[in-house]
Amino acid sequence: MHLSRAQGAPLWPSWEMPDELQLDGILWAILNLYVHLTTVFRLLRDELPVTLENDDMEALWRMFYRTGGLSKLLFQKNIAEYCTVVRYKEGEMIDTSKYFCIIYKGTVKLTVTDDNGAIVSSRQAQSGQLFDFRALGLLEDHYSLAKHRLEAVVAMSSVTVFRFPRAEMEVIANNPRTRLLWKEILMENLLRIVQRYIDKRVRIGPQYVNPIFLPLAPWEEPDPLRAGSGKALQTPLAHIFASAKWSFAPPVKLFDAALSCL
Repeated sequence: MHLSRAQGAPLWPSWEMPDELQLDGILWAILNLYVHLTTVFRLLRDELPVTLENDDMEALWRMFYRTGGLSKLLFQKNIAEYCTVVRYKEGEMIDTSKYFCIIYKGTVKLTVTDDNGAIVSSRQAQSGQLFDFRALGLLEDHYSLAKHRLEAVVAMSSVTVFRFPRAEMEVIANNPRTRLLWKEILMENLLRIVQRYIDKRVRIGPQYVNPIFLPLAPWEEPDPLRAGSGKALQTPLAHIFASAKWSFAPPVKLFDAALSCL
């Protein structure tokens, strides 16, 4: 048997081979069918509406969405999976040795000490702030970071926090999909601390809720035609057309982009 017949192809110059199955054609057809069907399945799955666990988790998603446009699907897989919502009463201690926290509602008192146990600083933290930010692993090791530690966190009112396992925070915060968002959230927190330190007039009530957690205004809603909006399947043809339009680049622009890289 010729090798070409074993592979299912007729010998040149023949174009057909009656009553014979083309083995390579069948295998390639099956492989292409698998690739295309799984691709379509993943695209459809990624565009399905995402329902989060509760309203509190929706509020945390809004924080990440406003910070860097994180979709609900990526939030659910990379953030919400590790997060629990915990409530404390006034006067209760909040464990920071095992957990990293983001304050949703209420006010807490943070006490920082040095190696000798002397109090270095004591301040209030409120909605939108996080502790202990060193758990993120996004700051370079520095003498002052190693010397000082967060000694105590006490709820000064009824407090609601988003809590993450501290041991997993470096992995969570360094995920390529969300690392930049964690950095931006950290920078915002550091700037807020500096602002309150410089401007003593900044005073916020104990039940203050940061606007970053509040429901989205109509103009903030994700574009329903964009991938990852969770609404693309409501108008699939419009979504396909819009995606094709956004991905199109005229040859002149491509040429200009190539020149700029030289």
